[in-house]
Amino acid sequence: MKAHYKVAGLTSILLLLASCLLWSTRSVSAAADGKITGTVKLNGTPPHMKGIDMSKDPYCVKQHENSPAHLENVMVGQGGGLGNVVLYISQGLSGAEGSQVPSQEPVFDQKNCMYTPHVLAMDINQKFKVTTSDQTTHNIHPLPNALAGNIPWNKSQPPGAPPI
Repeated sequence: MKAHYKVAGLTSILLLLASCLLWSTRSVSAAADGKITGTVKLNGTPPHMKGIDMSKDPYCVKQHENSPAHLENVMVGQGGGLGNVVLYISQGLSGAEGSQVPSQEPVFDQKNCMYTPHVLAMDINQKFKVTTSDQTTHNIHPLPNALAGNIPWNKSQPPGAPPI
């Protein structure tokens, strides 16, 4: 009878060990089926967006004769829905096999002296392009967080210039 208990105990331990090994080697693909949906809304009165002074460039002034340019820090649509919002999920799938930076480079285009789109969500190490559809020279001067190793830069982009 004691031999049965020893065999049962040893079998249980081996099954538990095998289960732990299978669980620890389990991987989940970042492309796994799943979907998150929702709406980001502003509750309350939207703040006033300051105007953008474009008076030093006649081309830009002309582009905004009928609708003055303004900051787009808070863009509120019908029903309080917010535009230019990026939702970042800080926990969950990470280091999944097969996850890689997308090969397509997103584009910031300068149209009517404003960036279009205003916000781009990108992956770490993903490259992007800055183009211009305007007939005036623009100064591209991003100010990323230098403490995080992202160095600010400044480059001129005349009309018809290749993407930066």
